[in-house]
Order: sequence, then C-alpha cells, then structure tokens
Amino acid sequence: GRRASRISSGIFGTWDKFEQYGGGQGEGLRVRKAKNLKDGEFFEQLVRYIVAGEPLSEEMDAAVRGVLDKDGRSLDSVLGSLREQHRRSVAAKEEIARKEEELAMLNAKFKSTRVGELRGLFDDLERTNAELRQQMTELETQNAAIADQLSSIMDQIRKVVGVPPVGHVTLCFSDVQGSTSQWEMHSEVMEKALALHNEAIRRCIDSMGGYEVKTEGDAFMVAFDSPLQAVKWALVVQDTLLEVDWPPEAYLHADAAEETDADGRLLWRGLRVRIGLHCGEPTCRPDAITGRMDYFGKMVNK
Repeated sequence: GRRASRISSGIFGTWDKFEQYGGGQGEGLRVRKAKNLKDGEFFEQLVRYIVAGEPLSEEMDAAVRGVLDKDGRSLDSVLGSLREQHRRSVAAKEEIARKEEELAMLNAKFKSTRVGELRGLFDDLERTNAELRQQMTELETQNAAIADQLSSIMDQIRKVVGVPPVGHVTLCFSDVQGSTSQWEMHSEVMEKALALHNEAIRRCIDSMGGYEVKTEGDAFMVAFDSPLQAVKWALVVQDTLLEVDWPPEAYLHADAAEETDADGRLLWRGLRVRIGLHCGEPTCRPDAITGRMDYFGKMVNK
C-alpha cells in the first residue's frame, strides 16, 4: 500500500528528470531542472507549455511547428493532448494521496478496535489496497506515454535546431582506413573520394539525429545522447558507403577495392571507414572559436 511513495516525482515517472512542481494555490507552477537534464532549455519550455500554459519562445515554437507540420499534425492538438494526459496524471496522484490517507486512518482504527470488528476492517483494507494498486498502475502507464511522446518530439527538434547532447553521451570517432597511402597514390582521386565520404557521413548524422562535434582530416567526431542511436548510425554509415558512386580509380587501392564474402555478398566498396564508440559523462564546453559544443575528459581520450 506504500508503493506510491516510490513513484518518481513530477509527471515523468519513468525518466526521474524533474522534481515535484511546487507552490500552493495562486503561486503557479515552477520547474526545476535536474542536474543531468539533457536539452534542458528546450525540454523545460515544453514542460512549462504543457503544465502551466506558458508560451514557447519564437525559436522553440517554430521548431516544434516545423516538425509537426511535416507529419500533418498541429502543435495545439499534440501538446494539448499531452497537457490533458498530465492533468489526468495529477488527478490520479491526488486520488492516490487520498487513498493513502484513508489507509492510514484504517490502520489506526484497526489497531484500536475490538477483535470482533477486525474482519470488516481487514476487508476494507484489502479493497482500498487493490484500488490503490490499480490507480498507481494507470498513473505509471500515463507517465510512460507522456515521456515517450516528449522524447519523440525532442528527437525531431534536435534534428531541426541541432541541440548538442550533454550529461551521459555516446561519442563516435570515425577514420578512413589507409587514407595516407591513398593520398600518396592518387591525390586528385582521393580529394574527390573524401568529398563524397564527408557528404555521406553528414547525411547519416542528420538522418539519425547526431551532433557533429568537429572534423580533423578525414576523421569525424559525432555525439549522441543514446548509445543505441549511435550504434544504429555506425551501421547506417557502413551501408551508405557501399552505395556511394566512387571515382573508378579509387578501387585501384587495396583499402578501397570491392570485396565480397564466399556467397558473393558485397562487404566493402570504396573508402573503408572504421568507427569507435564510447559512453560516459564528459566535460561539455562550447568551443571558443566555433561556438559548437565540444567534449573533454578521460572518457573522450579512451
């Protein structure tokens, strides 16, 4: 009967990213970001819009409407639906709190009553406990649905406005195999091939919601807030490189030649790219010159 005390604070039970919305009647609502909140400014604006009806900034409003318009959905209908789900979640939590108070009163009465009255009280306790468990299950389901929808919207917004991931991130480092000898063998061909390589890598970054940190030579540093998304990106890159229309002369080098397996399936074709991934919580700091987010610390150098 005390499981409600373990429900994650705020409306996001599955994410545990926000603390309780505070203040009594007339004081309004406030949102306090957790220390590891990703995309804090954009995410907080969405929550304030849903919970308190506060208007979005012009940049955020344009980004959200641009994403939803592509899917044929309206901003008011999507976020209005989320606001209604949140209202039901709050109402469910209030009902849970009332049931807990009722349980406490029944327990107190249970301890002070006579033995002959215990069975009726026990039945009341069982019934109230069953109702409480059902309501908590419904609340958790509603919170999970809200979290999933907000996560989907934030992923799409990140693709539009290029929000860099912070907190726990997955960093990806790519490198062209044998690039030095290929430059020495035919620099003009390699120049064309590298341009095609860069275009393919960036197209994959955009499609998978990654954040291009920087490049160095033929190497890319890319950040994701999801390890799974980072792995998907690495696989998509390999498939995409097989479809690039490389200069015919590029295949003359051993590290760019076509290669198939025993069953004739294509394994390599054109520039071969190695990709390493690592997860952790680096120091996040914008570059003083480019203004883009950069990452530092032990997890970056491993």
